[in-house]
Amino acid sequence: MYRRKVKWWSFWLVFVGLLMLAACSQRQPQVVEVTRVVTETVVETVEVEGATIEVEVTRVVVETVVIVPEVAAPPEELETQPGDYPFSRDSEGDAVPMPTPMTGSKVGGEAALVAAGSVGEGVRAGTAVNITLVESSRLTAGEVDDNQHWAEYLAYLRSYTAEDIIPLDVHERHVIRVVDVQGQPMPGVPVQITVNDEPVTELRTTSDGTVLFFPRMYGSQTGSYIATATRGEEMVSIPLTIGGDGQDWRLMFSQEREVDTAVPLYILFLIDATGSMHDEIRQLKDNMIAIALQIDALPARPDVRFGFVTYRDRGDDFLVNTFPFTDELEPFLDALVTIEARGGGDYPEDLHAGLASALHDADWGQGNGISLIFLIADAPPHLDYPEQDDYTILLQQAARRGIKIYPIASTGLNAQGEYIFRQLAQVTHGRFIFLTANSPDNGDTDESTFAVSNYSVANLDDLIVRIVTEEVAAWLAHSALFFGPGNPDGS
Repeated sequence: MYRRKVKWWSFWLVFVGLLMLAACSQRQPQVVEVTRVVTETVVETVEVEGATIEVEVTRVVVETVVIVPEVAAPPEELETQPGDYPFSRDSEGDAVPMPTPMTGSKVGGEAALVAAGSVGEGVRAGTAVNITLVESSRLTAGEVDDNQHWAEYLAYLRSYTAEDIIPLDVHERHVIRVVDVQGQPMPGVPVQITVNDEPVTELRTTSDGTVLFFPRMYGSQTGSYIATATRGEEMVSIPLTIGGDGQDWRLMFSQEREVDTAVPLYILFLIDATGSMHDEIRQLKDNMIAIALQIDALPARPDVRFGFVTYRDRGDDFLVNTFPFTDELEPFLDALVTIEARGGGDYPEDLHAGLASALHDADWGQGNGISLIFLIADAPPHLDYPEQDDYTILLQQAARRGIKIYPIASTGLNAQGEYIFRQLAQVTHGRFIFLTANSPDNGDTDESTFAVSNYSVANLDDLIVRIVTEEVAAWLAHSALFFGPGNPDGS
C-alpha cells in the first residue's frame, strides 16, 4: 500500500508540474534574441575651434531584439550600402573629422566596419561602405578617357595651336598586352623595348596587363624593334612593326599567373595647396576622407596604402610636403584634415617639384602593385624654372614604373593646364577628371569649360571609388582578355 501511495503522488506531481509549465508558457513565452542592423538619423551639436554647429548624422546601428519563435523572422543582413557617413564644416570651412574605422586588413573574424565606425556581430567582414557627404562638401566631376576615345584626342591635339606646352608626339600608339597561358592579364611585368639591340625604354604593365609605347615620343629610329617581357626566369619577346598609326600586340607566358587575392594597392593624392585652392580644398579634404574610407572597406579587401604630397611654389613657406604611404587609415585621415591652402602668388605653380616628390620620395614598394596618383590642382606647372625635370620627363618615369596619373582639374584651370593634365593622364594610361557644376542627375551633358564632350557626371568620391574598384577587378583577372582573330602577332 505504501508503494502505491508513493507512485500515486509521483504521477500527481508530474501532472501538477505539467500544468504549471503550461501556465508559465502562456505568461512568459520562450524567446530568442536576434541581431539586426538598422539606421538612425539624429542631429548632434559639435564644437570646433570655439564655434558650435549642428550636424545631421546618419549612422548604422547594430541592435538586439527579442522575438517570439513562432513569429520570428530571419535576422536581417547588412545591405551593401549600410548608411551615410557624416562630414561637416565649421564657419571657416574646415572639415570636422568624424569617427574613423579600423584599417581593412586589421578587421578579423565576423566583425566588419560600418559607416559610424562601430563593429557588431552579424555584420559581414568586407561589406562595402557607402558614404554620403553633406551638401556643402559634395563635389561633382566628369571624366574623359582619351585612350578610349583616341580619334577625338588626336583631333584635340591638332586643334591646340598655342606654344605654351611641351609637345609629345603620341600619334603612333602601340598597345602591348602581357598575358599568361590562359590569356589572363599579367600586371606589374617589366617590358623592355629595344631597337637594333639598343634600349629605347622600359615600361611596366598596369592592372589590365598592358603598356603603351609611343616610338615617336622617343625619337623613333629605323631598325628592328623588339618588345621583351620578363617574369621570373621566363622571357618572351615579339618583333614590333613600327610606322603608321600603331598596332595591338600580345606577349604570352607559358605558365598561369598566380592571383594574389590581397591586391597591393597604392593611392597617393598630389595636392596643389596654394591660396587659389582655398575655397575648394575645404571640400576636397572631406571628399578625400570619404574616398579613403570607402576604398579601405572595399569587398575585395585590397592591401591598401595611402599617402599624399602637397606642393606650392618657390618662395612660399614650403615647396613640397610629403606624407609617406601608410596602411594605418586613422593617421592618414588626421593628416589630411591639417592641409591648408596658402601662398602661390602667380598663376602657375611648381607642379614639377610636387610630381617629382610623388614619384621618387614615396615608397611605391617593388612596383608589383596597383599604383595611382590623383593630382588635384587648378594651375599648370611653371615651365620657366631651370634645373628640374619637366612633366614630359616625369610622366615617362611614371610609365616606366607602372604608375597611372589621374589629374583632377579644379575650377580655374586654363586651356594650357587642361592640355598638360591630359598629357599626364593619356601617356600613363590614366583619365582626365574635372570638377563640374552639374548634378549627377543630369546624366550626359555637353556643357563644360574644357574641350571635352559626351561625358557623364558623378559625385567625385563615387567616381574615384569606381575607378579604384575597376583597377582592383582588372588585377584580380575576373575575365580572360584574349585578342580577336587576325592579331599582329599572328595568333
